[in-house]
Amino acid sequence: MRFYHLADVHLGAVPDRDRPWSAQRARDIFESFYQVLDQAREEGIDAIFICGDLFHRQPLKRELKELAYHFAKASGTQIFMIAGNHDPVTEGSPYKTFAWPENVTFLSGSQCRRIYVPSLNLCVYGLSYHSREITRPLYDDLDPRKFSKDSEGLPKDCCHILLAHGGDQKHIPIRWDRLRASGFDYIALGHIHKPWLDPAGKMAYCGALQPVDKNDEGPHGFIRGEVTGRQVKLSFVPWAKWNYVNLNINVCGDMTWSEVKDLTAQRMEDCSASLAPGKTNLYKIALEGFKSLDLAYDLKELFHMGNVVSVTDAMALDFDFDSLYEANKGNLLGRYMDKVKAMDLDEASRRKILYYGFCALYRTGGGMGQ
Repeated sequence: MRFYHLADVHLGAVPDRDRPWSAQRARDIFESFYQVLDQAREEGIDAIFICGDLFHRQPLKRELKELAYHFAKASGTQIFMIAGNHDPVTEGSPYKTFAWPENVTFLSGSQCRRIYVPSLNLCVYGLSYHSREITRPLYDDLDPRKFSKDSEGLPKDCCHILLAHGGDQKHIPIRWDRLRASGFDYIALGHIHKPWLDPAGKMAYCGALQPVDKNDEGPHGFIRGEVTGRQVKLSFVPWAKWNYVNLNINVCGDMTWSEVKDLTAQRMEDCSASLAPGKTNLYKIALEGFKSLDLAYDLKELFHMGNVVSVTDAMALDFDFDSLYEANKGNLLGRYMDKVKAMDLDEASRRKILYYGFCALYRTGGGMGQ
């Protein structure tokens, strides 16, 4: 049996809402998921496991109809899904009454349920969120060998797969040692947006299919798996079109603002040069190093240089203590410097005290002479 493991697709999310590409990103989240379904049909994949947060919020009925159309196109693939904390099965949710295609099984109950698929010799287990938070460790005591009285009637070589969503204190806490020992052949996890494969090979987070916000750094995609007997082999499939990149720009105190912008543009161009066709970087710029007091830095200008989602000023102020002392001997700042110099401290400690004092004056508009 061959399967895809997906989670945290977040259909309906609008990433980078204040940026020009935001609407395209929202469309791409839908399109990339539909493309996975098309790929599954072309490959003849037997099963798809969707482990929560298929939607970013409660789905609209028209969105479920559109989704069902794409599910039905992959009629040769059995699709199993659960709801997560972003799209729980709440009162009034369209999930409660929607009629899915024959190849779709929605494990919508708040208690764990098992489905046996004879054609795949497969048992799928799962439960759905009915609220945005679940603080009970609902997976700790699950064990396919003790699940119900009819377990004895199942073939001994049946594969047991759990669909799970959670892993933090507010979203079904997990005790990993107990889950590893539970007896499932594979545990398909959702909720954490970064992919992670357990070294023991028994469980994995597939991560989000596409990055949903600027904190979703690193690779994104889904997991392709193959079951032979009760052995499971896994591989990660990169799928994201968009990629958040941390770009740290080292600034020297004597740099002009134009030099800083040119350096940033060159770094962005270098990063983009290695991208595969159809892929796009989104940059989180952090300016580091030292900035001169007498140069103007307009950080907003960096947002107009391309796909920039955030700019952080992590630069330290570049103070010339000797020149400042000469310019302020007769005032309060000069007396402050005299007092610090007289302290029984090493030179590094004195300079640190001077630095923090000057920063406080500079940022509150206290002034420092020339």
